[in-house]
Amino acid sequence: MLQSNKVQSEIRRDQAAPEILSGAEALQFLISFLRRQFSIILFVTLLAAALGVIYLITTRPSFTAQAQLMIDTRKVQVFQQQAIFGDNPIDAAQVESQVVVLKSENIASAVIKDLHLTEDPEFIGSGGGLLGALFDFISSAFGSADQSPSSEYGLSRGVMNAFRSQLSVNRIGLTYVIQISFRSYSAERAAQIANAVADAYMADQLEGKYQATRRAGAWLQDRIKELRIQVSEAERAVVDFRTQNNIVSI
Repeated sequence: MLQSNKVQSEIRRDQAAPEILSGAEALQFLISFLRRQFSIILFVTLLAAALGVIYLITTRPSFTAQAQLMIDTRKVQVFQQQAIFGDNPIDAAQVESQVVVLKSENIASAVIKDLHLTEDPEFIGSGGGLLGALFDFISSAFGSADQSPSSEYGLSRGVMNAFRSQLSVNRIGLTYVIQISFRSYSAERAAQIANAVADAYMADQLEGKYQATRRAGAWLQDRIKELRIQVSEAERAVVDFRTQNNIVSI
């Protein structure tokens, strides 16, 4: 009885054991699979190669121009106890703040207005190449009248988004140097815009310092007027006191 159960258990283990293919059988199975699916594999390979060639032919090359801007390690401070204008060194957080200023819409708007980018097809359209043309066709076919870029606001927002998507501003390591990079289909245009961003930033900083100086000057003038009035009132009080008490100065 025990021998019969042992034989049955060995038979079950043999039946449950997975079938292991040899190397030759595995190779033969792979070759037969490739033969059966050869047409599908060839079609997918040719289609991928054709799409890659079309993309390379129709896509316009892009160029990236870089401009470096060094932040002054001394900044103007207004309304200090020791002097009206003083210089204090700036820290890393302030350098990162200048990076944010360079990425702001204020600087972008100044560059767009100065270079008339709202009339540039690179920023008005969706981009060059076959994909850009297809996107423009689909947008024009299914886009509504409210989303049409013909409106001034829609045009300005589209140009702003395209401009900021191609602009990159980064601090170089732990230095005070900020690198401005701009990508465009034209090398000359990329260099022009990168330099324009740096110029717009410097103009914005000069305008801010001018406004601060103008406010400081206005405050000083008002303060001087108040002091003059106080001096005049004090002198008048002295004269009145002398007159009332018959005091004669020798």
